[in-house]
Amino acid sequence: MTKLSYRVRLLLFFALWWLAWAYKPWHPDDWVLENILTVAFVALLFFTRKVFPLSNVSYTVLFAFLCFHTVGAHYTYADVPYEQWFAAVGLSIRDIFGLSATTLIAWCTICSDFSSPTPCASCSCVSPARAVSGVTICPWSW
Repeated sequence: MTKLSYRVRLLLFFALWWLAWAYKPWHPDDWVLENILTVAFVALLFFTRKVFPLSNVSYTVLFAFLCFHTVGAHYTYADVPYEQWFAAVGLSIRDIFGLSATTLIAWCTICSDFSSPTPCASCSCVSPARAVSGVTICPWSW
């Protein structure tokens, strides 16, 4: 039996996560629209994995973002019951973060902009042979 690569395990776990949250979304029409791009993005990552390989850290951050996006798409972002989930375990978002759930979602959205691979005109971490039309993909490496 062969050992599955880290990226394949992330893909399989995300597929299961996505299927679980695809069951009875609150607003099915919105869910379809929000997930067309998710499916397209995951397909893009899959088919370009050899041309534009990303680090495991980059794949992990994108995986986390897509998991949060999947939950947000299930409810629509504004209706995700964060407060109820935290209250169920005796916590409050306001007490922990000093923010309302809506403000927390806004900050998470802003921070997610930094989680994706960044196109850059010249990047030392990708060889010139992988350049496409003068633009390369430079994965964040921490």
